[in-house]
Amino acid sequence: MKILEQYIGKVVISYLIIVLLILVSLDTFLAFVSELSDVGDGNYRLTDATIYILFTLPRRIYLFLPVSTLLGCLLGLGALANQSELVIVRAAGISWLNLMTILFKSLIWVVLLILALGQWGMPMAEQYARSMKEAEKTGRVTLASEYGFWAKDGLTFVNIAQILPPNQLRHLTIYEMDQQHRLRVATYARSAHYEQGIWHLKNIKQSWILPERVVVKHLKQADWNSILEPDLLSVVVVEPEILSITGLFKYIQFLKQAGLETLEYELAFWHKLMAPVHILVMLFLSIPFLLGSTRVIAMGQRILTGALVAISFTLLDKASGYMALVYHLNPIVFAVLPSGLFLLFGIWRLKKVY
Repeated sequence: MKILEQYIGKVVISYLIIVLLILVSLDTFLAFVSELSDVGDGNYRLTDATIYILFTLPRRIYLFLPVSTLLGCLLGLGALANQSELVIVRAAGISWLNLMTILFKSLIWVVLLILALGQWGMPMAEQYARSMKEAEKTGRVTLASEYGFWAKDGLTFVNIAQILPPNQLRHLTIYEMDQQHRLRVATYARSAHYEQGIWHLKNIKQSWILPERVVVKHLKQADWNSILEPDLLSVVVVEPEILSITGLFKYIQFLKQAGLETLEYELAFWHKLMAPVHILVMLFLSIPFLLGSTRVIAMGQRILTGALVAISFTLLDKASGYMALVYHLNPIVFAVLPSGLFLLFGIWRLKKVY
C-alpha cells in the first residue's frame, strides 16, 4: 500500500511541478519583457531589472499554485487512467475516497508552501524588489510596511498611515533631524492634499525638541515642500496583497486605532488564510472529473477542463472580493464563498458520477 501511495504521489507531483514551471516561466518572461521599458530610468539597469523579476518569483508561485494543483492532479491521474493504471488501482481495492486521501497526504507540502509564501517569502521579496527598483530609478529610499509608508529625504523621515487616491494623505508624521542625526522637529498632521506641487497639511501638532525643553505648537494648516509626489506614493503604497498574514493583522489593528477604513485589508487577510483551503478544493475537484471515466481521454481535453474550472474559480474569487468592497459586505463570508461554492459543485458532481 505504501509503495502504491508513493507511486501515485510521485506521478501527480511531477505533473504539478511541470505545470507550475510552465505557468511561472511564461508569466516571468512576459513580466521581464515589460520591465525592459523601465531600464535606463535613473540608475536602473538590466541587471537591476533581472534582480527585480527574480524577487517577484515567490508572488508568481503563490498565485499559480492553486491552478497548478488542479491541472497537475488532472494530468497526473489522467495519465494513470490512460495507461489503465487507475483500473488496476481500483481492482486492488483502492476506493476513490482512499485515492483522495493519498492525494491529500502527497500534496500536503503544497499547503505548507503556500502558507510559507504568504507569510514570509512573498512579502519580504516583493517589498525588497519594489524598494530596490524605486531607489535605483529615483535615488529615494522608501519602504512600505504594516505600520504604514516610510520615506527618507536627506535628514527628513516621513511616516504615512494611509494614502488615498489621487492625492490625499491621512495621519502623517514628519521627523526632521539635525546634522548630528538628533531629532529636531516632529510634525504630525491629520490629513494632507497635494496641489500645484505642494502638500497642504491640516490639523497639525508640531513638537520642537530644544536642549532644555520641548515646545509644542498647534496649527490649523501649513504648506510642506517634499519630494514625495503622488506618482511616487502610488508605486510604493502599502498594498494588502504583499503584506504577510501577521502583517495584515497588525496593520488592520493599526488602522482601527486610527479610525480608518479596514475592509480592503480584512478581505486580503481572510483571502490569505483561505489560500490553503483553495489548494485542497482544487485537489478535490480533480477527482470527480475522473470518476467513471478511466477510458483514454486526450491530454488537451483534460488541460481545457482544468483551465476552465481554474478560470471560473479565479473570476468568482475576484468578483466576490469586489462585491464585498463595493457594498461593504462581510469580508469573511466573501473570502470563503468561492471555495464553498466550488466544494459544493465538486460534491454534486461526485454524487452524480459515482
